[in-house]
Amino acid sequence: MAHVVVSANDVTVEAGRLAGLKSSNEKVKAFAHQVAREHSHVNKAVAELATRLEWTPRDSPISQELKVDGENHLAGLNVASADFL
Repeated sequence: MAHVVVSANDVTVEAGRLAGLKSSNEKVKAFAHQVAREHSHVNKAVAELATRLEWTPRDSPISQELKVDGENHLAGLNVASADFL
């Protein structure tokens, strides 16, 4: 379960970073930065919890699907114009 959370957050962090880089709208940039920062903090908290509980995060079909879907989503954002963001 921990790996599913981290996989979902990784996608959101990368989308936030990309939107922050590509957008010319300052409100979008600020929101994108906030999203990336908050989801990075969640990933850090999950990693700390997993360490404390001696869990070993493992890949699963759900985490793999989230990763592939996220990569596809990021590819679409990558080609989107700055006006879209």
